[in-house]
Amino acid sequence: MNDDVPRPSELRPDLPPALDDLILRATRRDPERRPADGSEFLTQVQAARAELGLQAVAVPVPPPPDGDRVSDVERTLPNIPAVQQTMPVPGPRGTRAMTRAVPAAPPPPVSPHAGPAAAPDEPRKPRDKRKLIALAIAGVLVLGGLIGAFAFILGDSKVTTTTVPKLAGLTQAEAGDQLRAAKLNPRYSQEFDNTVDANKVIRVDPAPGTTLDQDATVSVVVSKGKPKVPDIQVGTALDTATKAIQEQKLTVVQGTPEYSDTAPKGTVVSVSPGAGTPVEVGGQVTLVLSQGPEPLPPVPDVTGRSKDEAFQMLKQSGFDPQDGGEEFSQSVPAGAVTRTDPPANSPGSKKVKVYVSNAVQVPDVRYRTFDQAADALKQAGLEVDRKGGDGHGHGGFDFVLQQDPAPGSFVPKGTKVKIRGFGG
Repeated sequence: MNDDVPRPSELRPDLPPALDDLILRATRRDPERRPADGSEFLTQVQAARAELGLQAVAVPVPPPPDGDRVSDVERTLPNIPAVQQTMPVPGPRGTRAMTRAVPAAPPPPVSPHAGPAAAPDEPRKPRDKRKLIALAIAGVLVLGGLIGAFAFILGDSKVTTTTVPKLAGLTQAEAGDQLRAAKLNPRYSQEFDNTVDANKVIRVDPAPGTTLDQDATVSVVVSKGKPKVPDIQVGTALDTATKAIQEQKLTVVQGTPEYSDTAPKGTVVSVSPGAGTPVEVGGQVTLVLSQGPEPLPPVPDVTGRSKDEAFQMLKQSGFDPQDGGEEFSQSVPAGAVTRTDPPANSPGSKKVKVYVSNAVQVPDVRYRTFDQAADALKQAGLEVDRKGGDGHGHGGFDFVLQQDPAPGSFVPKGTKVKIRGFGG
């Protein structure tokens, strides 16, 4: 071993300091820091027991071997009182004690004749045996002390147990209170359930009635009630909608696709049942996907019609007419439709732009007085370029005989029209 044995209190914080120090000293690797011998350790054990208020425990002394023989000289020795010695012995929590008489060491034998005693030819075996017995006793003391110390630890380390209470149907708060009262720790999780109301306990693990150590953890599954259909907006991607539904423990089915002007092709058009509807666990939610805009018929020909008529015809055909503005046309009178975009008879898109002519049809002002002709042209949105008309109504000098552009032609608004009289 390269390291000292750690303090037992690191594993058992409730261990008494006296016992903690005793075990630590007895297990030091450095001999200088350990008890010098069994006698010193016995003294420390007894001191620790006294500090802890424990009774002393005696260890039985081994009897002499059956084969020991006593010499004739020893038989002549007077009886020597036995020394009463109480020794610790391992037992449950050190509650038993045993007292045994240990014979005291006899004095050296005395010869009845004066003079120095003769040296024996060989060592005296009984004295050696007594030394062995003393060493054995010391070893037993040390072993008994260690066993007693660890028996104390083991005896006090019994974990108090408790029983898992019945919690089904209680609220999460109520279940937590009962578990803590039973000296257990709750660990919560949630899941959907078709029968147990939300925030009520569905089950616990381990099951009710199970015996556990105090401070153990019990898993408590709390109901979220029935799942509800999530709020999925029109145009949501299929993958996103599917994930949201499956997270609610519901099953996705696809309905018949529909045309949609608002949802791009392949995205969600509608959800059934609607958002927020409670559904049993595993229930079906139908997603209807978009096929994109519905195909339209060819664009009708509305050229030459008034703007109002053109808009009405396009709407009746399923199109959305848009104002394209004005433009000049030599063949279409002002206010009438010149063209559409997309063009007539093409498979265009939903929206159709309508363009209206701003052309002015030149009125016929011939044979009118210059003043009358000028007024008519100006009312049509045209400018006047006149030569002649100074007769003031006398003779043919005051009448328009020629005009350019010719009557009936279409010109842009603001075009100058030349009018000429006699000799012009």
